[in-house]
Amino acid sequence: MQRNLKVCVINPNYYRSSGVTVVIKRLFEGSAKLNIDWHFITCDLGNKLETEFPAWLNSEKLLHLKILSNNPLLAILNLCKLLVFLESNNIDIVHVHHRRVAITIGWLLYLLNIPLIYTAHLTYGKSSIFKYTPIKRYLAISQSVKENIIATVGNKGIDMVYNPAPFEESPINIDKSRQNKVCCIARLEEVKNHIYLIESWKKAFGDRKDVTLTLIGEGSLKNKLLDTIKNLNLENSVFIKKYTSAIREEILSSSFMVLTSKVEGLPLVVLEAAGLGVPTLLTDADGSRDCVPPESILPNKISLEDSTAYSNALTDWMSNFNSIKLEGLRFHSYWKDRASPNAFATHHQKIYLENARR
Repeated sequence: MQRNLKVCVINPNYYRSSGVTVVIKRLFEGSAKLNIDWHFITCDLGNKLETEFPAWLNSEKLLHLKILSNNPLLAILNLCKLLVFLESNNIDIVHVHHRRVAITIGWLLYLLNIPLIYTAHLTYGKSSIFKYTPIKRYLAISQSVKENIIATVGNKGIDMVYNPAPFEESPINIDKSRQNKVCCIARLEEVKNHIYLIESWKKAFGDRKDVTLTLIGEGSLKNKLLDTIKNLNLENSVFIKKYTSAIREEILSSSFMVLTSKVEGLPLVVLEAAGLGVPTLLTDADGSRDCVPPESILPNKISLEDSTAYSNALTDWMSNFNSIKLEGLRFHSYWKDRASPNAFATHHQKIYLENARR
């Protein structure tokens, strides 16, 4: 009997609020019947959270290696440990979800004849080092990301693998009671551009208390955002809630979602909302613009340089409840098949089998 395919996933961290972590989890769970043995490696990079490693990660299959350490000796030592681990466990293929990790280990894996699969989750600036890193297969999660890879390394064989999200068979009806409630689910970090969102909200609704914006997430900017809310006298309409795994409930408490990121790959929260029939107002940023259905009617893909335009869009959305409901149908219809979790896992298995060294 042929043994299971052995796949090793490497990521800088597995923070609970990271979209990449959720994607890896869904790949892992969706492959339960696909004869794959999984191993996971964390580089312990970033600000440590007490609950960094979610329950689904089997501690026996999770290895801590500081291959991205700024200490050269420590990094080399851990790279040696990595190679020993891969060989002793007969790993067939390594799947990396971070460009710096791919650059760091690419040539070592090449010398060992271990194929490297790289999933690009963001768009990056050009890199000569990355261009010549030996990668067996590139995976892009959106058209923006695919174009970015091509601009960096050329068209060397790129698969499109949209992020996976659960989808209701039919969109859930947006109740009238949610009309004046809006939600933003995103890490409280600079790249998510919350200040732009808060300032746009102020321009759109002033001191109105009958409309509310809830920011949900965790991150280093929490106190700065609280100060901004206070300084703009928005304490009665803009709120910050801590991270929660109950994403579905938060989405269904709102008439629509907002996301003002400066850059994305393919924001998972937009797909989560689309799966319920809830639309999202986005900025014209890499990854974010790829989420908007081509047949959308309400203003969307707003300039990152113009918070007034975003405030006008907020006003339009808030005053057109029926249009919001129709927009939710469009988001659901456009993404339902593209973001299927089952198709996502099966597609990965096919890519692994085509490229594994065994």
